[in-house]
Amino acid sequence: MPEPTTTEISPREYWMSLMAEEKYEYQRLYMQKLREKAGTVLHILETSGLSVSDDIRERILGCRDPIILDAWLVEAFHVESAGELFGSGQVWTYGPTGLSRPKPQKAELAGGADS
Repeated sequence: MPEPTTTEISPREYWMSLMAEEKYEYQRLYMQKLREKAGTVLHILETSGLSVSDDIRERILGCRDPIILDAWLVEAFHVESAGELFGSGQVWTYGPTGLSRPKPQKAELAGGADS
């Protein structure tokens, strides 16, 4: 099977497909860390008493992006339903100190009222 060219898929997708094959020890360790992080997200949701559907479980366990998993890991402590992990619309930042949760806007702090 010929390998895909970067014109067919993005470089990021190509890298993730290579990492998913687990040909080398570092790839196996990388995938193991991703699975552990996904499992931790699920554990937080379930121990918080939230219902996790099969679709949500599959989406979390299938994620291969460590930055998204980091965001879900932090957000899992703050959601009221498991589905909120995917629909918050908030922009996370990843800087020198790691992943940062978005700061609430002034309207959110005032209970949504216009000031």
